[in-house]
Amino acid sequence: MATATSGPQTTPAEKTADKKPERDVVVVTANKREESIQDVAVAVTAITAEKKAEQGIISVTDLTNVTPGLSYTPGNERVTLRGIGRQTNSFGADPGVANYNDGIYTAFAVNAGKDPILIDRVEVLRGPQGTLYGRNSIGGAINTVSRRPSKNFTTDVVLGVGDFGDRKVGLTVSGPITDGIRYRASAFREERQGIDYNYGSLQAEGWEINDKYLELQLEGDIGDRFTWWLKVSDSYYDKAGPPGGRTATFSTAPFLVGQFSTATSLNPAASWAFSGNSAISSFEQIGTRRDNPFATNREHAYNVNVRAMAHLPNYDDYETQLTYSFDNFDVKYTGGYVFYDYRLDGDIDGTSVNSITYQAVGPSIAACNPLVGTPITGNAGLGISAGTVAGCAALNTVTRKISTDLDNEYKESRAFFSNEINLISTNDSPLQWILGAYAYSENNDQPGTQLHLRNEAGVTGNYQTALGQLFPAKKFLYEVRNSSVQNSYGLYGRADYDLNDQFRISSGLRYSLDEKDLAEEGFASCFIVCRTFAASIPLTSANAGAGNGQQLRSATFGTSFTQDYVATTPLAFSGANVTYDADMTARRHLHNQWSMVTGDLGAEWRPSTDSLLFVKASKGYKAGAINTGFSGTPYANAEKAYVGEAGWKQTWGDSGLTTNLAGFYYLYKDMQAAVTEVQNPGVAGQERAVGVLKSIPEATSAGIELESNWNPIEPLNIGFTYSYLKTEITDGGGTYIDPSRDQRCLNTANAIVACSSITTGTLTFADPLSRVTLEGHNLPQAPQNKVAINLSYRFTFADGSTLLPNINYFWRDKFYDTITNSSTEQAPTQQQVDARVTWRSSEGRFALIGFVRNLMDEEQNTSVSAGTFRTADNGRYQTFSYAPPRMIGAEFQFHWK
Repeated sequence: MATATSGPQTTPAEKTADKKPERDVVVVTANKREESIQDVAVAVTAITAEKKAEQGIISVTDLTNVTPGLSYTPGNERVTLRGIGRQTNSFGADPGVANYNDGIYTAFAVNAGKDPILIDRVEVLRGPQGTLYGRNSIGGAINTVSRRPSKNFTTDVVLGVGDFGDRKVGLTVSGPITDGIRYRASAFREERQGIDYNYGSLQAEGWEINDKYLELQLEGDIGDRFTWWLKVSDSYYDKAGPPGGRTATFSTAPFLVGQFSTATSLNPAASWAFSGNSAISSFEQIGTRRDNPFATNREHAYNVNVRAMAHLPNYDDYETQLTYSFDNFDVKYTGGYVFYDYRLDGDIDGTSVNSITYQAVGPSIAACNPLVGTPITGNAGLGISAGTVAGCAALNTVTRKISTDLDNEYKESRAFFSNEINLISTNDSPLQWILGAYAYSENNDQPGTQLHLRNEAGVTGNYQTALGQLFPAKKFLYEVRNSSVQNSYGLYGRADYDLNDQFRISSGLRYSLDEKDLAEEGFASCFIVCRTFAASIPLTSANAGAGNGQQLRSATFGTSFTQDYVATTPLAFSGANVTYDADMTARRHLHNQWSMVTGDLGAEWRPSTDSLLFVKASKGYKAGAINTGFSGTPYANAEKAYVGEAGWKQTWGDSGLTTNLAGFYYLYKDMQAAVTEVQNPGVAGQERAVGVLKSIPEATSAGIELESNWNPIEPLNIGFTYSYLKTEITDGGGTYIDPSRDQRCLNTANAIVACSSITTGTLTFADPLSRVTLEGHNLPQAPQNKVAINLSYRFTFADGSTLLPNINYFWRDKFYDTITNSSTEQAPTQQQVDARVTWRSSEGRFALIGFVRNLMDEEQNTSVSAGTFRTADNGRYQTFSYAPPRMIGAEFQFHWK
């Protein structure tokens, strides 16, 4: 957050710029006042722009390596602190860690990964932060603070090159316009080619970058009491890297060489092309490879014809801060508006096949295919070998060509609007205080899933047999989208009182009110054969509707639908308050609100100027959630966290050593988690497996964190961090299905039954141990141990120039990806060694940096998920997400003032 001192202000960057390097003294504004990090009674990690450049802490993932308790998965942009985070990416649920960019709240952490030329520092505050910051943050906050306009003319340039065609260029120009107005203009561009080869697109992809960023800041003073600041930025990208884009994610599932049959499952099975089935006359694909390279030999490569690309066509950010200084306090307004569009394209059929030509059952031989009741004229459906009656294979067949390119178009458009007013004391009284009022509004449009056959001309309409009407095609086999308006309001205050030079007591109080209004719509249909979303009940003549096409029951949506092979036919959705349009588009509207009073109470003791000991008790809050996707219960409770924390910050005399130690215990209530719950467990014939957004009653999180920095001699610096984190779910609140071990059998009423009780078309899986209770499980993304070590030695030459070699070592413990704690969803331990060397000219005008990231070229997992299973091979498969391989590069920096 920006400072709140009186009159024209000097930024922390300017204050430290003229000093010799002192890596143990960092100025932060964690308490909305400029303070040394050793003087603030908060567990906070601060990474300055200088430290980012010297140690190569560029991305958010790098930030997690050096920050105790912080975890991040780049593929889905989930951040956790001390085990507190977010278990779903639905916009109906808030993040557990708040992200602030110059005081403006956003729901994502990517701003913390900006290049050092653009930002002054990043602060990570651990623990609830509701009594100092506008938006509630139950787990903590990440503050990204931009470099501000300078009083003197300055220019900074950075040029970089690296492996995989990496190129970057950045330019900032800053200085005075008049005596009272200053500016800062910045531009940044980075490109990188893909890393992993795709046999289906015939080019490399994964971690590809094409980023562009423009920024303009204006800052001014009106008299001695009023200051103002304005920032406008615009950015856009096309990339195959985080957040959301291709992040080196590979599945061990082999291609299923089945057919359009009852055994496959809502879209044509593209890999049927490789089955050798006699009904196939030909098929088209890109390239010649017919397998999944990772499943075959763990090759980090793909074989799909739709590249996974993330697009940010526009990102607009407008921010302002206005401060008026009275004699004893400041009045400060912080406001901002952020809007962005985001698109993500990805392959769903999982192959490089474009189309299949096959011999299909003709329109006039219903008797030869018991899966079809009375076909519509012109229909050509299943392959002749897909369950036809014996002796009919040669009768009235039709040659059909079907495009199998099934892809997902994920989209989101989002706008954040924040207004915050603070009254901040500035006198020398022993009582210091802050009062705040906050109003926040968020508008979302999220077509979360849009599966469609890109090039299939046969998707001409959606036939609703119950009405006997053909509706215009949506071109989607499955679409679920939601739009929402969310408002958040807060009133908060905090007071610090110095009893004497050694003791201080602190207290804060907050009232929060959150409102969420969400509307969603969904559409799902079958084409040729019901697959994926309606796989639980097989296509058999026993459940065919006479004269009405195929009557099925969807295990996912829970109600009957009709299916006909002339085009696509809608499925029905489940959930409360669902209505349908004429074309079977499902709609529902949900609204709820939550409020809570939270606060904290703390005490500080300073036995000497070099020591700070503190204790703190606090209550954190996160608004309740609305469940999207037409599944399960519509609402989840608000989360609460009751936190006890103690800390000791020590500067050890003239030894050059500083240590910051913190210990904590959390009682975490009503954690929001997307799970599959077993309802009515043990009641014969009434058990149901239902996807819900569940409030998990209780969990705990406890640990210790140590951050230290030591300069035993002037040129040598040793940095060390360690964290121990123990999390446990103490009350799971029910019985659940572990998706990685889900081997259910369902009857036609969607009830969980013994597989032996289904006499026809059973959907049987190998492992019966799919039911789990959560008691004793760890929270996701919560490694028990983390270690980071940084070593650097500054060589100073006769001409005043310096050479700074820098070695970073990181080690992270294993962790589970989900709360079910399946062994197939456990990311293994990983370590990383980075090396950098920086030469800087005597006057600090020029610098050259050479670096190697992931020096040992370790194969590093950022997450592991499981749960993909298929009846054809009774397998259980895993999906691995990897960090980038070894990367070598160099940078040139120029600074002039």
